[in-house]
Amino acid sequence: MKLQYKAWALVLVPVGLLTLAAGWVADKSIFETFAEMERGQAEVEGERARRMLAQQMDSLAATLKDYAYWGDAVEYVKGEKAEFQEENFTTDNMKYLRISEVLTLDLVGQPLSGLALDGTDTLAPMREEHIGLLRTLAAPVLADATGDTVVTAYHVADGHLYLVAVAAVRASAKSGTPPVGAFAMMRRFDQRELTNFSNVLMHTVSLSLVNMGRDGAQNRLNFLDDSRAEVRSVVVDQGGAPVAELVLALDRSLHLQGQSQARTAGLAVALTGFLMGALLVLMLDRLLLRRLQGMHADLKRITDQGSNGKGQVQVVGRDELSTLAQGLNRLLDRVRSDAAEQKSLYERQEVLQLQLMQSQKTEALGRFTSGIAHDFNNSLAAIGGWMRLADEDLDRNHPSHEALQQALKATRYANGIMRQLLTFSRQSMPRLEDLKVCLAHR
Repeated sequence: MKLQYKAWALVLVPVGLLTLAAGWVADKSIFETFAEMERGQAEVEGERARRMLAQQMDSLAATLKDYAYWGDAVEYVKGEKAEFQEENFTTDNMKYLRISEVLTLDLVGQPLSGLALDGTDTLAPMREEHIGLLRTLAAPVLADATGDTVVTAYHVADGHLYLVAVAAVRASAKSGTPPVGAFAMMRRFDQRELTNFSNVLMHTVSLSLVNMGRDGAQNRLNFLDDSRAEVRSVVVDQGGAPVAELVLALDRSLHLQGQSQARTAGLAVALTGFLMGALLVLMLDRLLLRRLQGMHADLKRITDQGSNGKGQVQVVGRDELSTLAQGLNRLLDRVRSDAAEQKSLYERQEVLQLQLMQSQKTEALGRFTSGIAHDFNNSLAAIGGWMRLADEDLDRNHPSHEALQQALKATRYANGIMRQLLTFSRQSMPRLEDLKVCLAHR
């Protein structure tokens, strides 16, 4: 694998991993932020629904006290104004006040009258189970001598949620006025109320009377799909037990916005990572790899020129690569100097080797010549001796005398050549010495 590709991988792999990590963190962070916003919205909407229901209860209690703290009501409880109920609790009036049932009790808790507005908007007697519930709730009201106790509660019956309020009937709204009886009113939380809630909260509101949350949470957020969710706001009775849930249908616009923001952020991070990686690779390529490639090309060209070349690695800039190029140039100069010196030594070695071979040849030739010269000189000495003996035996006038003289002359010439060969074959230089020749006369 080329160094260039390794360098690119060294840059792109960490940048890619960091980009993926940053994209994942951004995605998780954005999703968590929008999820927290969605949970916050659910809490706010659930609390708004519960407060609206509490306002309904306060409105019912205010209406109840308007009747309970009234002189006509006191007279009615005392049996002095029998027409009070017929004049004040007509069908139209109860519909206007959104009262489903009303009960009047005397001071000992016995019911004096009870009316209920049924589904056909017709007045009918209140059912016994509701009377029993209201009498139970009225006990602490009648037991309070100051007449200030007001009991409010939520009650579920026949698949409906009722808002219940009980207050003392007394002659004055002033605190501390003792009760003479009690008034109890019930408001059925029907579809009309749900429609009113939906209009005010700008979310579709429904009522659930089953599977109420019992984990202590006031609001529960349930996701139906990617575009729909619901908030279940728990309604508790006077004892703190859940009796119903207001169910608000929410769109998941925040979730969709979070997805869009996460995708946008992921794309932005990916694009930024790509641009950073490309920029780093470009800078690495231009500032480092190309210079290394240029140095490699210079070294290849210098290598092709051989040791006799004069090329140098180009030095660019004033950084570590420039220092490396200068070091390579110094190394090249040293290599060339060493190559020239080695060449000179090699040439000298070749000359010495040639001289040694020539000396060895000369020595061998001298030995060979010396051996031949000695043997040939011995033969010449014998020939010369025999020729002298023959010359001494012949008369001067003999026809062969002249021939023997020429033969002896040739022998002496050959003897001189042998001496030259022997001189050539000697290991030491010839030395000239003075010889004293003594001639003996016969």
